[in-house]
Amino acid sequence: MSKHKAWYWPLFPFWTSDGSVRPNLLLPAGWAQRGGQVEVRGPYWDRERVTYYRPRRQDIELAGSLFPGPLGLGLYAENPPWKQVYEELVSLGVHPHEIIHLKCYDALALLCDLRRRKQAEQLFIMNQAYWKAELDRQAIYRQATLLAIESAIKECLKENPELVLPLLEGKTTPPQPPNQTLQAEDVTTPKEDVSHSEVDTSPVAVNVETPTLNASTVSAQAAPVADSKVSAGLASPTSEASESSLVKAPRKNCLSGWKAICRKLNLSQEDRRTLEAKVKWLKRLNRKYHGPIYCVGPGHPPVVEEQEIIDWWNTLPEKIRQKASPESKTQSLNSRNEMTL
Repeated sequence: MSKHKAWYWPLFPFWTSDGSVRPNLLLPAGWAQRGGQVEVRGPYWDRERVTYYRPRRQDIELAGSLFPGPLGLGLYAENPPWKQVYEELVSLGVHPHEIIHLKCYDALALLCDLRRRKQAEQLFIMNQAYWKAELDRQAIYRQATLLAIESAIKECLKENPELVLPLLEGKTTPPQPPNQTLQAEDVTTPKEDVSHSEVDTSPVAVNVETPTLNASTVSAQAAPVADSKVSAGLASPTSEASESSLVKAPRKNCLSGWKAICRKLNLSQEDRRTLEAKVKWLKRLNRKYHGPIYCVGPGHPPVVEEQEIIDWWNTLPEKIRQKASPESKTQSLNSRNEMTL
């Protein structure tokens, strides 16, 4: 038998008769493989036969990460302190009756999970506190900025009280400048004494009734009336005629869609070809002989004026003959006429 020894963990370290915690044992490594179990005789205060477990490599690494040494080494990796594990589990909220039924590797996994959860909660609380402090700081900064702006406005109003101080105090109408007030020496009679009908009929009557009015005031009151009368009564007949001609001008008739264009050109009466073949032939003629049909693109119908398509269609045979005459000198004409489908 090999003399090499290894640490064995109690399979149930907290399940004892007197409530104590079982310790780890240093036993021969050949008694069990990693992850295997072996039964040994228990002490006088424990059960007669106690099951021990030889930890696997991942169990040892987990224990070393939970209980690192002062230099970062896993001093308790192969010999974890089960009493400290029990106390920490109880402090994290696990009931003692649940702990005593845990196996050794399950207790370590539960402790690792609870530690991570506690760290996540602490991180969440720290983030909440940080953002709350940041919002409070921003609110204080905004309040201080508003107070500084308000104090600057008050200082400006103290230096220039004629700016907007009445509006800030609750007045609805701003004060009028002194140069725009009506002086008593300029007009001796109240404004209500001058009737609107008299001003409209003759500006001379205003001068008779109110001789103290200035000439500039009379001209200012009479000028809009005179302009309106001239504009209303002296309209030129040519402008009326042009306006009526613009309103009554006939609108150009437009054809939209290949079906309407073929019907206008009397192509729908020919039953030898389908509408698709006729449209394809008409597109080729329109592209080759610079037709007036305007095609926007797929999904949009073609548009053309009725008179333009008729004029172009009537002159199309002449255009075809003119274009075919120079080509006939070098090559023979096609026996098929382009005007036929």
